[in-house]
Amino acid sequence: MKHILFLMILIITSNNSFAATFQNYKTEKEIISDGVILEKQISTSTGKIIKQIYKIKVNSNYYEAVKKDGKWQLSEAGKNALEEAQKGGSDSGGGGGGGGGC
Repeated sequence: MKHILFLMILIITSNNSFAATFQNYKTEKEIISDGVILEKQISTSTGKIIKQIYKIKVNSNYYEAVKKDGKWQLSEAGKNALEEAQKGGSDSGGGGGGGGGC
């Protein structure tokens, strides 16, 4: 009986801790240059930036990018998302891809 009570308390407290970490956010897109955007996730409650991702346009979709040697190119996550899209994979936009037009 003590084990069941302990498990119930553990489950209840763990669910509450997960709920506390959920944040509502809005996404803003800023055009950096032709075919390059900066996507910002901003907390709706605090106004602070949660995450910033640079994306470049490839085949009418935006994929995660990095700037190397002064040029924009796909990041590893962006490359993976592009490969998935070319295979006809899911539209989830895994590594920041498949975001659609700006």
